[in-house]
Amino acid sequence: MAALAEAVGDVISPGVLERDWALWQKLRNLRQTKRGSATPEGYDALAQAVMEAANALPRHPGPLADARAHLNALVTGAQEVLAAYDEAKRRAGLIDYADMIAEAEALLRARHEILQAVLGEIDCVVIDEFQDTNPVQFALLWRLARGAKRALIVGDTKQSIMGFQGADARLSEALQTTLPEAVTPLAERCRERP
Repeated sequence: MAALAEAVGDVISPGVLERDWALWQKLRNLRQTKRGSATPEGYDALAQAVMEAANALPRHPGPLADARAHLNALVTGAQEVLAAYDEAKRRAGLIDYADMIAEAEALLRARHEILQAVLGEIDCVVIDEFQDTNPVQFALLWRLARGAKRALIVGDTKQSIMGFQGADARLSEALQTTLPEAVTPLAERCRERP
């Protein structure tokens, strides 16, 4: 009875069950009589009632609210930091690598005459390691490849390693699905020749 009283006693304080996930879990899994480990008379019935009450909650409201609050703070904080970073870059007249890609894509998308001038200078677009492109890079590269006289795109979805930078191998798969007539699978490994 002491274990049950201790667990239930923790709940007596107002609001504890709403904030304490570990306690809620403890109440869902109280010890009951097992062979060789008897509990005092009446304990199992009380423990079962407490466990049923704890299990009746479809999800624990306290930790869920805490998780939402923490997630909101994390996202809001990240947005503020990125906005401050962007403002600092603009004030200093600087751009970073992501800006180069995004702004080049936006420029070519918005200014057809600039896209045509760039394409007039390109004989062939060659893109290697295509499986490691992210959506913004894909938009830029596809805009160039689609308008170029010739394009060669090489990639292997099984070798995608840049997911941590937003690369998405599904873009390569989607391109293959969209243009199956333009896909030529390599049947042998050229790297392994003597």
